[in-house]
Amino acid sequence: MYACRRYERPCYWFRSDRVFVMNGWWYFSAREGIELGPYATHLEADLEARTLSGQLASMCPGLQSRVVICQFIYDACNSGRPMSPQFGASKAG
Repeated sequence: MYACRRYERPCYWFRSDRVFVMNGWWYFSAREGIELGPYATHLEADLEARTLSGQLASMCPGLQSRVVICQFIYDACNSGRPMSPQFGASKAG
């Protein structure tokens, strides 16, 4: 599947599973280079990745998308699901 956000120029993305496990917890990667989590299950991380992806679908890349991601993290913390995002961290199984 090759999809670009509304304001991105057409491009081809290397698609791999954006959900991964690290130290026994599940995370997902955003295009912006941020890894979000932890989540207890693969399903939970996948659902949250889809939620955030839907929120970012009409955003211009860059600052706007980072603001949306920060709000996503803030909302998670306020609903009792604290996150520990990693900015440009390497994935380790």
